[in-house]
Amino acid sequence: MHLNSIISDVLAWERHSKRVETLQAEKRSLPWWGFVDGLHMSRALKEATAAQARYAERFTSADLHRIAELMTMRVWHSAAQDFVDGGNKYGPVAETNIDAITLDVHQGLHEGSMTFPEAHLGLASLESAPSVLKLLTPEFIKTTAQEEIDYRKRAAASDEFLRQEGTAENGDRIMTVQHKQSGLRAIFTDTQDGFGGIYSKPYRIASIDPDKPGPSSDWERFAGLGIGTRLYRYGASIWPTIRWRSHTTSPAAAAVRRKLHRENPYRWDARCDWCTRVDETKWLYWDKRTQAEFSDHP
Repeated sequence: MHLNSIISDVLAWERHSKRVETLQAEKRSLPWWGFVDGLHMSRALKEATAAQARYAERFTSADLHRIAELMTMRVWHSAAQDFVDGGNKYGPVAETNIDAITLDVHQGLHEGSMTFPEAHLGLASLESAPSVLKLLTPEFIKTTAQEEIDYRKRAAASDEFLRQEGTAENGDRIMTVQHKQSGLRAIFTDTQDGFGGIYSKPYRIASIDPDKPGPSSDWERFAGLGIGTRLYRYGASIWPTIRWRSHTTSPAAAAVRRKLHRENPYRWDARCDWCTRVDETKWLYWDKRTQAEFSDHP
């Protein structure tokens, strides 16, 4: 069943449950002479109880558990921002600060001080639902976060890469490289002049994994865990003589480039100031320098 349908059923069940409790309390408080009112209240209670039972059949305790997990993860993403500056919200830094983030998430969920992304506003409507809130204990939140941390950690540890080589319309060699566990992928292009380029926008690159052929945004869970750096190294190792120009714009790709440039400044361009400094009144750019000229690169 679709998540929004489950949320709707849970909210309806909560509403009818509250109605049942109210009617039961009112009926108990009726004076002995309120016989007629009691009959009307009994009929209303019967209808509310039937509606409560009807909606209760539409979801399971596993559904409530899954909703609580989703609420935790959405709020965790916001709470972790204060601890993880631009990195993966379930990466090593988040794991180090798991107790502090857990407390922030718990407080945010129970006080309604955390906001949900627009795409998940349906979850926000459950912030006052007792059936869900009672699940959102600090222990539940921490366990949910640790499971996600461990899942991403296992995926990031995998060294299994897929690759598919071909030829572009202009005759350039191209190669798609994909990290199997995460789905992160990039296209390497040999421009046939000793240089190449890398296009690393997974949302615009078709998956080459036969087990996961369709489009998916699951790769976003693994950005910032070091997989991109290893993916670049793997692709470059297949074509070991090519130097890789940089056309990166995203902060994540730029960080990968800077790291690889420090490791091998001759092979990896990263738009660094040293590589474009003035030598003898003229500019010598990265791609114009010989390997020997990088011997004193900082």
